[in-house]
Amino acid sequence: MCNRNQGFKHRVLSIAVCTALTLAFVPASRVAHAQNTQTAQNTVAQYDIPAQPLETALQQIADKQGLQLLYSPSDLKGVSTRGIKGTYSTKEAVERLIEGTGLAASFNGQNAVAIKPKGEEKKTGAAGGASNGNPNQAARAQVAGAGEPAGAAASNGKQAGEEESQSATAKLEQITVTGTHIRGVSPAAPMIVIDREEIDRSGYTVVSDLVNSLPQNYSGGNTPQLTLSNGPTPGNTNYTGGYSPNLRGLGPKSTLTLINGHRLGQDGLSGSVDISLIPIDALERVEVVTDGASAAYGSDAVAGVINFVLRKTYDGAQTNISYGIATGGGGTEKRASQVFGKAWQDGNALVAYEHDEQEAVDVTQRGFTSSVAAPTSLLPQSTRDSFLVTANQRITPGLSVFFDGLYTSRKSSYLSSYPPEYALPTLRNPTSVEQFLANGGFTVDLVGKWKATVVVSAAKERALGESFYTMSTGDTLNAAALSRGTTTGVEINVDGPVGSINGNTARAALGAGTRHESIDYYDVGYPPLASGNRDVRYVFGELNAPIYTRAGLPGLDNLTLSASGRYDDYSDSEGKFVPKVGFVYGPADSVNIRASMGKSFSAPTIRSLTGPVQVDVLSIPDPNSPSGTSQILYSNGGNSALKPETATTWSAGIDYDPEWAPGLHLTATYFDIDYRNRVFGFTEPQNSFTDPTYSPLVTRNPSASAQSALIAGAGGGFFNFSGAPYNPATTTAIVNGTSVNLSRQQISGVDLGGAYKMPLRGGVLNLFLNGTYLTLTQQITPASSSENIAGIAFNPPRIRVRGGGTWTSGPWSTTLTANWLGSSTNTYVVPFTKISSWTTVDAQVAYAPRLTGIWSGVKLSLSAQNLFNRNPPYLTFDGFLPGVHYDSTNASPLGRFVTAQLRKSW
Repeated sequence: MCNRNQGFKHRVLSIAVCTALTLAFVPASRVAHAQNTQTAQNTVAQYDIPAQPLETALQQIADKQGLQLLYSPSDLKGVSTRGIKGTYSTKEAVERLIEGTGLAASFNGQNAVAIKPKGEEKKTGAAGGASNGNPNQAARAQVAGAGEPAGAAASNGKQAGEEESQSATAKLEQITVTGTHIRGVSPAAPMIVIDREEIDRSGYTVVSDLVNSLPQNYSGGNTPQLTLSNGPTPGNTNYTGGYSPNLRGLGPKSTLTLINGHRLGQDGLSGSVDISLIPIDALERVEVVTDGASAAYGSDAVAGVINFVLRKTYDGAQTNISYGIATGGGGTEKRASQVFGKAWQDGNALVAYEHDEQEAVDVTQRGFTSSVAAPTSLLPQSTRDSFLVTANQRITPGLSVFFDGLYTSRKSSYLSSYPPEYALPTLRNPTSVEQFLANGGFTVDLVGKWKATVVVSAAKERALGESFYTMSTGDTLNAAALSRGTTTGVEINVDGPVGSINGNTARAALGAGTRHESIDYYDVGYPPLASGNRDVRYVFGELNAPIYTRAGLPGLDNLTLSASGRYDDYSDSEGKFVPKVGFVYGPADSVNIRASMGKSFSAPTIRSLTGPVQVDVLSIPDPNSPSGTSQILYSNGGNSALKPETATTWSAGIDYDPEWAPGLHLTATYFDIDYRNRVFGFTEPQNSFTDPTYSPLVTRNPSASAQSALIAGAGGGFFNFSGAPYNPATTTAIVNGTSVNLSRQQISGVDLGGAYKMPLRGGVLNLFLNGTYLTLTQQITPASSSENIAGIAFNPPRIRVRGGGTWTSGPWSTTLTANWLGSSTNTYVVPFTKISSWTTVDAQVAYAPRLTGIWSGVKLSLSAQNLFNRNPPYLTFDGFLPGVHYDSTNASPLGRFVTAQLRKSW
């Protein structure tokens, strides 16, 4: 009677007729008790539904599966979804779309699903039926294929339920996707989403391991496995035992890290963000934008954005206890967490606490480092406590408030011993880190379906690092360094509809804000090594214009254009405007082509601007000297004249969900980044005369007055490490090692991904694949040639792939994952040698029986990372610590790590 395949021009009439007939002649109770609830809801299909109004998104599932949607218009009014991508049963797809909205779905018929506020679906016992006879709550039955625009008005001029109290929808969350400030839309940029289900099946117990598993992330820069500092690259050094994301290997400062869309406090050393302090059980999902996003967020989003989204609508309690051991010794981890969540009519709140302890791993516990002087830590010991709270509350129908708070404390320690010829003592380095974050604000409805959000934020990180040197005499010397970083800010963002294009709503966002940043870094008892503060003011705007949506024309199913721009004004650096444009084009329902192009930038860190200059007298190799060496003056430190690093970024990709293979999803993205004016500090002065690459930084035969002026400006001190008295007459050069805008990097590559979900032996098999191929060339100075560094030891790998599958059957689930790191080249020996590839396998078995009483909600899991205990690939590199023959920036020395986990939901 209601044919979903009717022509477009008859659809509006069909909607009205079908709706009226359904409401008049199909009692809700009959729909709710149709003969078979399994046929439609268990049908598996591939979905790629972007963030958008929930009503429109649900309609796409209805179109695909021939469903009747039964709901009250007021319940879905103003509600958005973050979308879904992947293979799901119909029931899973609907539940994922409404996740976090305060709604529930009831499949009460063969082809009908009722959408209602949580708790009310059980009160009526009917799919979309009227509630207690109230005519204002009469449900509308939306027939599959109706194609009605979200929020379309009923023919009588007022929607049924429009006059009812909005309390039922007050707790509904409108989703803002990372990469845009417009609610209910998705950016054209590529994105990776790690949801709660994937977090659980990964077996990881800390956030840093979860992010480090991404092929697009490079584990160099600031990670616990770099505590040893055995690499040749000064940027690959860990001072605090923390972890900072590093997309594409462009440095932690080039990846913007957010919690619920807001910045965290930066440390005082590298300007990066330590994510290891975030409790993993408090996460709802992690959104990773692998494209430049400065047009939306400003500085530091050159390589992309990682946004940690907290669980906001969890209702219940969850206790999690885990115990992990490294079978090779050391590294034992004990973790306990508790989550409490409560959702009520007009709001929700969640409190989470996590305690984690991990032992150190010593060189004596691994055969491939047994020749290193002991005791020396390969991985540090750490103890962490994290406390988090998030809450939302509706005050009036058009006003709601929210708050997110995080406090964490971590203590870590590592040991270093050095060979006798170094004449250095044993070092013990305990570090304590505290981090605080608070975001609070309100969202208010404006005229014309616009909304305004005001956010006030404050973040702070404090790190105290102590060094205890045990001399051969038994005496102990102590030194301490303190770094503090704070960030406070206020932002207002308004967004809403700006017009209609072909019946589709175009939306825009406008915003402005101010941010204050400050850092202090100093050795206790000495003048500051870096200290400063700055103010940042910014304005931004975005537009999302869906030109066509489900057009059904040959070669044109959908087309959406987007544009954004942002201007940031820094009190200690020049202002910067960056634009970005993009589009998503679907030639058919199964294909989406997307592309984006824009500008990005990264402001100099306060430390690189304010760090005092230190001048050293050194003796370095010099082929033109009769003695083979010459005396130089080497300056290093900050530079107040630094300009922002800039980049042109673009990406193009395709998403394919073939109709001939239901359950299969394929994606490919090409990316390109031209990164200029990179801040470079020359840290290898011993190569000043032997490597022509650095000749622009060398001033030969400096005058005595030039040397005197340089020394006079050395606020960080003047030191003689040459072994001979300083003599201006015999000083042959001044080498500039201060921070300068010189380096250029060009990055390009391909990301490939895939997923396939299908029934298998009474269960469901989920296959997944994520891989990246990277080229990265670097030009140190304008006069030097470009050199490839991807695939070179202690640099980002050229190829990295992670893939596997999860089979779920009843209460059991099994996951196997393979991680492949491509081969690389060791350029620190002559001739160059090949470093073999590295393949590790992770596994997890989980059991969640359906029990009653006190044992209900129990889940047991046993997981293993590096199941076959593969050692890191061998390389010959005898640097600061001889005998550490592996690339600590790409491989972990932990070995096989087995974790048993018990989770209880209350």
